[in-house]
Amino acid sequence: QLSNQALETDASLYAKKLLLNPQSNQFASSVYIGFDPTAESIHLGNYLGFLALKHFQLQGFRPIILFGGATGLIGDPSGRSSERNLLTLDQVQANVDKFQEQFNTLDLNFTKALERQLPEGGEAIMETHGIEFVNNYDFYKGMSAISFLRDVGKNFRVSTMLSRDSVKSRMPSNLTGEGQSDEGLSFTEFSYQILQ
Repeated sequence: QLSNQALETDASLYAKKLLLNPQSNQFASSVYIGFDPTAESIHLGNYLGFLALKHFQLQGFRPIILFGGATGLIGDPSGRSSERNLLTLDQVQANVDKFQEQFNTLDLNFTKALERQLPEGGEAIMETHGIEFVNNYDFYKGMSAISFLRDVGKNFRVSTMLSRDSVKSRMPSNLTGEGQSDEGLSFTEFSYQILQ
């Protein structure tokens, strides 16, 4: 659990920036950060990403949190020597729901902490849009395999996909399959980068 002290400290830093530049909250563009819901709870790394998103929000960007509902069903092969256990759609959706609830709570607590750091009437310079939540599962759920290959797959070069470290580290030393273990890269994991 993240401590209230951490939120207060982070909010204090942002309050100082807002006081120095009150026009910074004019929305010009959007910014997003993505999270794969493969765990039941957010972690410290997610919190740091959230803080970066809040920084952009307070500088005038419309914040979007993109949940990888589709990519979470596949599993990110990065940094793995073996394939992840696949989660069910219900598990991934439950994780998305928990993540969204936790990010909403963080956002509310951060906003309250920030308001305490601002002088009387300072809330007016904090006018921002709320965080928008998007799930990439919604982009892909109705797409057939043929449509996916024709409309999405045609935009990706296999040579580029093979050059990724997450792929190279799991490939045999030559493409004949010699030296490949049962823990080689599956097509499911290989296709993760297309869904991203």
